Amino acid sequence: MNEDVMAKIREYRKNLVITGFGFMAIELWDIIKIVIQIISEGGPKGIFGDTDIDEGLMVFFFYFFLIAFFAVITLFHTYIGLSAARYGTGKSRKKGFLVWAGMYAILTALQFPLLISDLITELNSEEARMADTMIASMLVELTLFFILFEMIYYAIRLTNIEKKYA
Repeated sequence: MNEDVMAKIREYRKNLVITGFGFMAIELWDIIKIVIQIISEGGPKGIFGDTDIDEGLMVFFFYFFLIAFFAVITLFHTYIGLSAARYGTGKSRKKGFLVWAGMYAILTALQFPLLISDLITELNSEEARMADTMIASMLVELTLFFILFEMIYYAIRLTNIEKKYA
């Protein structure tokens, strides 16, 4: 392999590690966003309103499922991010994370029309108190999409170069 090819391989490996850790960092925003939404709704009582269910039981199950949901988000982001980083460093040759990253990228792209319509609705309302949070959320989701796109791109390019010059 010539020096240009080796430089490309190093670049793709480095970028895979960076996008892997960037994807894991986005997890923090997901958790913060959910907490902000819960607080803005007034907690479990504000979300569910008046129900016939015992309030203590409702709050317990709400926070139990919320913590379980956070655990799933954390595990999912960690799996994809660490898998990309391990692939980038050459410690793993498994590419299963690309399937999950691809599905996540598609779902992220599909939610943009919903985010835009929610923002337009919010801006047309009289209060428009959540518009800044919604814009920040859209920018983070856009960043997430580009991180996933780059992760998939660099992994495919790295695989193709390594196959070509193996």
